Amino acid sequence: EVIDRLPFSRTLLRRMSVRPENAHFIHARGDSMEPTIRDGAIVLVDKSIRRIRDDGIYALVVDGDVRIKRVHKGIGGAVTLISDNSRYPPETLANSTVLKVEGRVFWAGGVI
Repeated sequence: EVIDRLPFSRTLLRRMSVRPENAHFIHARGDSMEPTIRDGAIVLVDKSIRRIRDDGIYALVVDGDVRIKRVHKGIGGAVTLISDNSRYPPETLANSTVLKVEGRVFWAGGVI
């Protein structure tokens, strides 16, 4: 769920090298990223990042499903989605999986 507007420090955005027009708030749903990101938390995504640059937490669309996951890009381009909640095992995506990067998550109640 995209949120239209919330007050947020432009100073913090500058420190994190995020342009205000690229910063978008969304609501996280589910417990797979707990304790890092709680169910219902508001997270801030840098939508200028549209490809996996390095290991980090990203907002993704995977085969039509929206997810917020820690992403690891392995040798040969293999992509593994990792939940911070140990109840959810890592998921290595098949080459046929349609993956769209919506942006990199950089704040969820604090800098990530």
